[in-house]
Amino acid sequence: MDKLIRGTKAGQQVFEVNTKKLGLRLDERIRDTKPLLKSMKFIVVTEKGNLYTLDTVSDSIEQICSVQCPEINFEERVTLAVSVQEEFISVVNTYGKNGVIVDLVQKKVFRTFQRDDYYFEQSIFPAVFLEDNNRTLFVQGTKWNRLDITDVRTGESVVPRPDPYCGTDEDDSSEAEHRLDYFHGQLLVSPGGDWIADNGWIWHPTGSVTAWNVQKWLKENVWESEDGESRTTLWWGKYDWNEPICWIGETTIGIIGRYDPDFLAEEEETPLSEDYLIRVMDVRDGKESISFKIAFGDLYYDDYLYCTSAESGFRIYDSGTGKELYANSGLSASAYHPGVRQFLSFIDREITVFTVTERRPE
Repeated sequence: MDKLIRGTKAGQQVFEVNTKKLGLRLDERIRDTKPLLKSMKFIVVTEKGNLYTLDTVSDSIEQICSVQCPEINFEERVTLAVSVQEEFISVVNTYGKNGVIVDLVQKKVFRTFQRDDYYFEQSIFPAVFLEDNNRTLFVQGTKWNRLDITDVRTGESVVPRPDPYCGTDEDDSSEAEHRLDYFHGQLLVSPGGDWIADNGWIWHPTGSVTAWNVQKWLKENVWESEDGESRTTLWWGKYDWNEPICWIGETTIGIIGRYDPDFLAEEEETPLSEDYLIRVMDVRDGKESISFKIAFGDLYYDDYLYCTSAESGFRIYDSGTGKELYANSGLSASAYHPGVRQFLSFIDREITVFTVTERRPE
């Protein structure tokens, strides 16, 4: 049954939230879901390793295949990534070291992969797809401080380079060209596919979000992810890491976090130091356009910035001004599909869809 919820802030915007519980139910808990932009559906993976497509328009669900791989523990948190052409997906243990690529056309596991075991549990598994000249490419963390790109179909390395050798000189200092002292984390590709953001950390420990240009990495410099000219540090000295980040445009990203006081000079002011804030940054030069206090939660952007979690509910912000436009503590979402502009919520195997529309105040 549909439910209409109205909300307003400052008399400027009125948002209508229409919720609908789907008639279907799964006997398996859903571990992760991502939108399929071409087919206007969602793909979900369950605690039993089953993959399904979920059609919220027809209120139907269809099994794709079962990912029965000993490398993946579906009792723990898993994360999906979808290729641009929706021919492949990756499934990883979010804080694990193993993953698989699934061929959605052939409906079977295509390849397994892994990263090394040096503090792997500290960061979200770096794994994401790219598209380049009709090639489907896969970016993954292979070592704690190294990312590699392969052609999914051939397995060929796209940015082959040796591992930088690190030697120690007489005064115990270590230097090596291109050696990156950085733990890679969650990877997000910009909407147009030109930039990668890396939600990683460095040894203090402290969070450090970086970004670099995809085309420079593929066409000009195989070391671009290590120390290329386009690689920009967006927020170094975050109190924690693995916190939500979200593209707000092709070159603009929002990063949730708190400042780590250990990295602030005594004369620096620390507004909102005890609260979470979001910093909106330009990946081309690392400059901040705005920062403002925000609830902690997953981020989605589509005209407005949406922030949602079970604890803080569902909130809408104007990313240009920082104003909170809508808040509802009784709603939360697990995924968003920009094609159909629908949010999904999973509670006790029950699936709820809700949409947000804006109208002029009466």
